Amino acid sequence: MNNILLLLSKMFFKKIFAFFLTLFVFVLHVIPGHDIMIFEWDHLFQIDKLFHFLIFGFLSISYFLCFNSVFYSIFFALIYGVFLETVQGLFFSYRHFDIIDLLADFLGSLVFISAFLKLKLNKYFNLD
Repeated sequence: MNNILLLLSKMFFKKIFAFFLTLFVFVLHVIPGHDIMIFEWDHLFQIDKLFHFLIFGFLSISYFLCFNSVFYSIFFALIYGVFLETVQGLFFSYRHFDIIDLLADFLGSLVFISAFLKLKLNKYFNLD
């Protein structure tokens, strides 16, 4: 009985963590930022692209811990990234849709999930 309760509490914690991380990412996406309306090649190397890469990498790992599926974790992170960029473009005058941000989100998901699996970190979370 204790093992079942421990397993349920671990599953619940993973889902709650992923939920709050998802909300945190949303809040970070609606905070006013620099309003850049045109694309230039130097935009690829801005610090916010690194932020997108990192935050969506961690978000994908939290989704992976919930779903135990590479496909679902990357898929939901990508859909969430599209949602956030769309919301920025439609509802916030101080933010805009940026395809390069979306690319950084997707690459962060791919790299972090790949590294997580390559380093076999999933064994520490009882996912095997």
